[in-house]
Order: sequence, then C-alpha cells, then structure tokens
Amino acid sequence: MSIRILLVDDHQVTRDGVRSILELEDGLDVIGEAENGNEAREMAQTLRPDVILMDIGMKDLNGIDATRQIKAQSPQAKVVALSTYSEEAYVLSMFEAGASAYVLKEAAVQEMPRAIRAVAKGHHYTSPEVWRSAGT
Repeated sequence: MSIRILLVDDHQVTRDGVRSILELEDGLDVIGEAENGNEAREMAQTLRPDVILMDIGMKDLNGIDATRQIKAQSPQAKVVALSTYSEEAYVLSMFEAGASAYVLKEAAVQEMPRAIRAVAKGHHYTSPEVWRSAGT
C-alpha cells in the first residue's frame, strides 16, 4: 500500500523537484500539491493524505501556522517539515505546531523518503545536520 503525500511549497520548481524525487521511490505517491498554507489546510481536509510534506517559509499562511491549523482540524495528520532553516527556533516551532519530522532541503534527496516512511509508521525524524547546527 502506497503512502499518500500532499506536497506543500510556494515554489513550483521545488514542488517539481520533490515530486521527481518521490516518483523514483516505490510506495510513495504524491496525491496533491499546494502552494501555500491556506491551500494545504483545505487540501488536507479533502484529500486526507497519509503524510503532508510542508515547507515553512510561505506567503499567506506559513508552514508553522498551517501545521498548527491542520493538526487542530485533524490530530492524526502527519507532517514532515521541509526547510532551508536549521536554526533551533524554526525546528522547535515546527515540532511544537505538531510536525513529526524536520528535513533540511539540502539533504532532501537522501533523507526525505526515509523521513516520510518513518512518520507514516508513527515515528519521528530529524535531519542529522539540524543537530550538528545546534551543537549537540
């Protein structure tokens, strides 16, 4: 059974690249794309994806607030943050909002499928580079 993914990023080129990466992976299926947090919130309700791959820095409604709202509507929703930000404040904000994983875009090719699968099984995941940046 495939893991159904909602892909959320405000840049079409990023969505295209992420989709291309995920299409190479068996058992991962992108069922929808949103370009901002408002669209993500609406699509999460209608599509009911297994995992939402959420960018943080977006116009209209950022990924942190969108995650918080999605989790309030659907506590079972699983969110993987996908970001360029490795600063502790962003990481903590996403986890506090309800994300189950945090992946840096610079490591996305290797880590994103691993994080999605971990989250779909009910686990948490954080890019190792995040911990190196925090000095732990």
